[in-house]
Amino acid sequence: MWRDVGVLMLMSLAFFGLVFMTPDGNRILENALGDFFGKISYSLYLLHLPVMAFVLALELPLAPVLQLALVIALATAVAYLSFRLVEDPARRGLRGRFTAQGASAAESAQRGRASAEL
Repeated sequence: MWRDVGVLMLMSLAFFGLVFMTPDGNRILENALGDFFGKISYSLYLLHLPVMAFVLALELPLAPVLQLALVIALATAVAYLSFRLVEDPARRGLRGRFTAQGASAAESAQRGRASAEL
């Protein structure tokens, strides 16, 4: 049931309406849960299909709704681990590297201007 294209389209439209049609300051989106899913959203986007393929390959004797719940739970867990172990450390490392280079380049430029004024 939940693998049907129509059901997936309906779910996509529901999420679109929730995210883009709600006004600013809405309690549904501006809370800790919304912040959490916002942080892991890119990892969740990248990893939900491999998780879904894995769950389907297991051929578990579960009702489709339970399979969907399992896919959502596993995809969320894998996305969180990916965010914490890969995405966040990489972002912090790159930010530190480019911030340090940017600061030293700005200092060099400022010293160059100061010596040119003398």
